[in-house]
Amino acid sequence: MVGTGRMGSEMARLLRETGHTVVAHIARPTPSFWEEVEADAIIDFSHASQVAAIVRGVLPKGLLLLTGTTGWQSEEESLQAWAKTLPHARWTWSSNFSRGILLLKKVLLALQANPKLLEGWESALMEIHHQRKKDKPSGTAHALAQILPPSQGITSVRVGEVVGEHSLWLSAAGEELVLTHRAHSREVFARGALWALEALAAQPAPFVGPWEALLR
Repeated sequence: MVGTGRMGSEMARLLRETGHTVVAHIARPTPSFWEEVEADAIIDFSHASQVAAIVRGVLPKGLLLLTGTTGWQSEEESLQAWAKTLPHARWTWSSNFSRGILLLKKVLLALQANPKLLEGWESALMEIHHQRKKDKPSGTAHALAQILPPSQGITSVRVGEVVGEHSLWLSAAGEELVLTHRAHSREVFARGALWALEALAAQPAPFVGPWEALLR
């Protein structure tokens, strides 16, 4: 388990609670750590600056890798391309492992597939998180905007202890539609990540893809 912040700690707690063994829980791995650790999987909820080193350290060893860290979009394409050259790689990732966000993405994909339904509608995306969250807009907001780009852009708010809220506003003459996902605790992300890790373990190698691909 890499990452000792709130999400990493919640993930480690859930793993132990569900009968899994956490052989190490660290903030920042050294280059030699991957040679020494005896584990089946690595879960990363650390920092965007560590993602590339963790991916390149873990995947050649044939370990499962789940990345829940956000803010590394600039490296995503190159890391995916490199990982897909490895015959034993099994890696999945998401900026948000909530299954509710997965449902919201499915709704947006349905709208994307029927563009005539959106004629005459304006859209805006708002995300709200606690004031310690560093990436802005959130990785989830970026992912939602990639599916259905909001005509009025993304608004980000950092306030208090909000775990996570994402709302898509669709407005037309005389009516509006608001799609909102609200996380009430970090446990929903941890449970989704555990589900994704178990699904990844059932996949034959190689597998390199976002957790949505595990549903196919």
